[in-house]
Amino acid sequence: MEAEDCADGEFRAHYFYRNNETQRGDSGGFREWEGQTFGENVINFAGNAAYDNSDEGELFVGEAPSLEAPPGIEWARVGQEEERGWGENFQPNEESLSATLNGREGRFFLRIYDSSPRLMDSEAFRYSSSLKEIQVNGQEYTEGTVLMPPPSGYDLVKVRFVGADGKTISPVVAGHTSHSAVRADILEVSPHPYADRIECFIGSGTGGVTVVLQLPRIWWRLEQEGEDRPEWSDTPIVMTRQVFDSHARKNAKLAVLSKQFQTLRIGFDDDLDRKCSRKADTDCFFIPLADFRDYTQISERLTHDARLNIECAGKILPIIRVSADSLPEIVSFEVNPPSVLSGETALLRWETRNVNANGVDISPAIGSVVRCGEREVKRAYTTTFRLTLKASGHEDVKQSCTLEVNPRQVNKSVSGAMVKRSGGGGFREGKGFSQGEYEASGLTFQELRKIMDRRGCFIDTRRRTKHQTNIDLLRRWRDT
Repeated sequence: MEAEDCADGEFRAHYFYRNNETQRGDSGGFREWEGQTFGENVINFAGNAAYDNSDEGELFVGEAPSLEAPPGIEWARVGQEEERGWGENFQPNEESLSATLNGREGRFFLRIYDSSPRLMDSEAFRYSSSLKEIQVNGQEYTEGTVLMPPPSGYDLVKVRFVGADGKTISPVVAGHTSHSAVRADILEVSPHPYADRIECFIGSGTGGVTVVLQLPRIWWRLEQEGEDRPEWSDTPIVMTRQVFDSHARKNAKLAVLSKQFQTLRIGFDDDLDRKCSRKADTDCFFIPLADFRDYTQISERLTHDARLNIECAGKILPIIRVSADSLPEIVSFEVNPPSVLSGETALLRWETRNVNANGVDISPAIGSVVRCGEREVKRAYTTTFRLTLKASGHEDVKQSCTLEVNPRQVNKSVSGAMVKRSGGGGFREGKGFSQGEYEASGLTFQELRKIMDRRGCFIDTRRRTKHQTNIDLLRRWRDT
């Protein structure tokens, strides 16, 4: 852009910008608005610097920085572009930058010129003599600082500005900085993504500097087209395989908010086999869930919880937890009544949960059944029924119930068959029906067997007589 007027009428200010994230390779040098081309940066500072995220120049602390001017540099100008700006020329080979600053603190511009004089380079820097270090959660804040959330999510982030004397400096927080408060000189930042950017002022008697922090916290949420976006999360999103697959079919995407990283790796558990890049015009990574539908953690029964992880700066962070499939469960399995007489029926009932199709079996002699149901059973002897639930990856779940079958009590003194008394004295109860009475009644063997079991009577093979009374009785018993 064209140079602009500044506080000193004999000078004009130039502004140059370069985005290191989007420009790759040789930049071709900086270009002044007239088209004049400079070489690579020739300004080099030496001094103690504290890292922050401001784009207003490097922050030097403690002793003022020195300028390491390359050969051919004749003049330099340092100053402040403010309403009551200040600026001063000096010759780097004869006078130091520190002496020219003369104890001043704040944000400064620095420009260097050759003997022409021709502008060779321009740079901005900040200086605070009272500040020594910036700490976040007790550790020095550096370019490599990463704040990973614990399993319970982020807590308050505590930012401490350490003075040259080792004491804490109380910052003045900018009015537009949200979700932050100073308590006992410590800046406490709430666990909220909109609180990650912090702007505050560190002042002293000779000026002050504006410090900007972009806390390197990581946030995520599930975004689905046509639905309202949920709040950002700092704990794993919990869902089942079925819910994950449903979101994937609807083209849901996992949005990961991080301004610090350009790439990350993602995958289930230890298999971080996918790479994701962040576009230059956004602060988010967008990861389609559909990319993971064919993974066994989603396509097959899950015996243990699975975690969809991302890797940032060598650290693993779980962002989705897929719950293991519920174990098969027998809610109830019973036979009622539990005890019957021989030939009587009972009702077998069962109820189960979390079973696959064809995963329920009852033995003996019943086989595969539906998840819940009932069936009449009749056994000639005591039988133990076993219900078995089958599930891949798990031992079979089993439960038993027993039907007790008791034989009928036969009253041998009462057979129902009548025989003539000897000597013509009428009828008496006999020991059983004769073979002839059975044949004359027209009963099948099965019908006769059923009557004998129910009535407790039997065939007296020694009798040869037939009485119509007995024949009629057998027929009535058959019909009832």
